Amino acid sequence: MASHYRLLQYQIFTNQSVSSTTTYHSTPVNILNLDNIGIQANIASTPSGTFTVEVSLDYAQTATGEVTNAGNWVAVSSSSTSIVSGSPGNVYYDLNQLSAPWVRLTYVNSSGSGTLNAFLAGKGLM
Repeated sequence: MASHYRLLQYQIFTNQSVSSTTTYHSTPVNILNLDNIGIQANIASTPSGTFTVEVSLDYAQTATGEVTNAGNWVAVSSSSTSIVSGSPGNVYYDLNQLSAPWVRLTYVNSSGSGTLNAFLAGKGLM
């Protein structure tokens, strides 16, 4: 019988203000041994921007969360999603068989303002 690994809902953005035109990166999450990853982002108010899922092979942190290597982050092909200007938006990524051990969500705000909350969950078989 197969063993199951699960990463229950984990919040990667918590009430993040996106009122300036800048890039916001979520908390990196270790997804080693997870076959399927779901990421949901909810943005309220009047933003205009783009979400992208990024992965890294060389990011590293200690067991206590201290970053030992900021790593290089690369966008997952065709993961870019724009949010329509002037209205709230939600996006969901259903990611299967990612080979990288680390994942994060990036949001680039081009105009407007709002609040961003995002969640990640995963599961795998061994």
